Amino acid sequence: MKKPVLISVIVAVFILGTVIGAFLGFKYSMQFYEDFKEYAVYTRAAANTSFAVGALQRIRDNKTSDAIELLESFLDGELITFMHYDSLSSDKQEANVIRILKNTKQYRERYPHKSSSPDVDETIEKVLSSEFISNGNP
Repeated sequence: MKKPVLISVIVAVFILGTVIGAFLGFKYSMQFYEDFKEYAVYTRAAANTSFAVGALQRIRDNKTSDAIELLESFLDGELITFMHYDSLSSDKQEANVIRILKNTKQYRERYPHKSSSPDVDETIEKVLSSEFISNGNP
């Protein structure tokens, strides 16, 4: 009679430990995720703020060419983000994103830009010539 009770207690403790462990693991992983997300948001905002100040300072100092180059480089960096966008299924491709990329393609056709890196230029060319831009439904 003692053996079944002992086994029941062991199983109950194991189940309770598993449930508590899962709960604590979930709780701490969510906190880590929230901290990381917060860090990413603030870091991105700080980088964008620094960029905006740099561009504005160049404009105010009448260094328009420098400001344009800074903005074009920033645009290059943003466009590289989309280098695998075409691998998303069409239901995950946002119409607004496609519209913005179409506008960007038109801008770059009107005002061509070459970076200091052939790899960057090649990647941007691939992004702007992607089929999803031509066939997307903005």
